[in-house]
Amino acid sequence: VRQFYKEVDTRDALHLHGSVFAKKIETVLEILNSIEFHQAVLFSNNKAQADEVVEVLDDNGWPSVCIAGGQDQKARLEAIRALRSFRVRVLVSTDLSSRGVDVERISLVINVDLPKNPNVYLHRVGRTGRFGTRGLAITVVAKGKEVEKL
Repeated sequence: VRQFYKEVDTRDALHLHGSVFAKKIETVLEILNSIEFHQAVLFSNNKAQADEVVEVLDDNGWPSVCIAGGQDQKARLEAIRALRSFRVRVLVSTDLSSRGVDVERISLVINVDLPKNPNVYLHRVGRTGRFGTRGLAITVVAKGKEVEKL
């Protein structure tokens, strides 16, 4: 699994609804539009942001589903079925699916937020490059404190 990070200039974020997260989502769209991949998992640290990512992706032609804590089991299973059947190419998730979700065609993982600890990072990145395939992991970070945490 190849691993990279993409820095987001927080000064630019002031022009995008005043939100670093909005700038990160814009960066995610740039990545999705410029990299070839089969399917992707995007990780966010909370459900509200994961839902926002799904909305923006859908609005920009990237059918996606969300899986997160607080959803009932039926909704979670349906999200995984949609991914496995290729009805969607992007799964947006909290750390709920950083372990135990094995989908053969996931070739890209994007961390929209830095995970809270290194073990979670390893499990997130481990969703790609499975079954003997190549994988790519990109972490989107705000310049400054987030880059220093890497």
